[in-house]
Formats: sequence, C-alpha cells, structure tokens
Amino acid sequence: GLVLKAVLGLCKGAECGALDVETCCDTKEKCTQAMCADKSHVLKSDFGSQYCAGRQCVSNDPADVETCCDKKGTCKSTAGICTSTLVLKSGAEFLLCAGKECSSADSDVC
Repeated sequence: GLVLKAVLGLCKGAECGALDVETCCDTKEKCTQAMCADKSHVLKSDFGSQYCAGRQCVSNDPADVETCCDKKGTCKSTAGICTSTLVLKSGAEFLLCAGKECSSADSDVC
C-alpha cells in the first residue's frame, strides 16, 4: 500500500508515471497490535497484512480501527455460552466477550 508523500518531488518525465513511485509515494503502515487499544475491539486475524489509510496507523481513526480491528462480541450475541447450570447475567447485551465471537470460555463474564 502506498500513499502520496507530504512533499512531492519532481517527476522523471513531463508526466508522472510508474517510474516516479519512489519520488511521490511513501509506504502505508501495516496494522499493529497497538491499534485495538480500545477495550471494545480485538485485532482481526489477518491484521498483519492490512494497511492503514496513511503513512502511520492512528488508533482513534475510525477507518484505521475498522481496517485493523473487529468489535468484540457481546454475551447476548451468541447462544451456548452458559452451561446447563448457568444463565446469562442481567445486561448481558452490554457485557463484552474476549474476542469477536463469544464462547464457553466467556461464561465467567456472561
């Protein structure tokens, strides 16, 4: 992924083309683990191959967060979390699971 440089140099010819990539473009930053610092998101499984919108990823930029992160599932969003001796807690729709999908591992939270 490439993005235009902040300060552009001169192109090699009368018109800019493929030979001018190094002069005109910077490489976009790939998603990092720091992108999902918000407690409501987790990294996408393929985060390391995704590029942010600009030269650097910005953890409070909604576009970069959407590219790099998934919203955590809520206890109400998935059935089968509780075993036969448990029931969902009150307000389960607001309780966040550890990952994008809730599982039986989230039974303490849910």
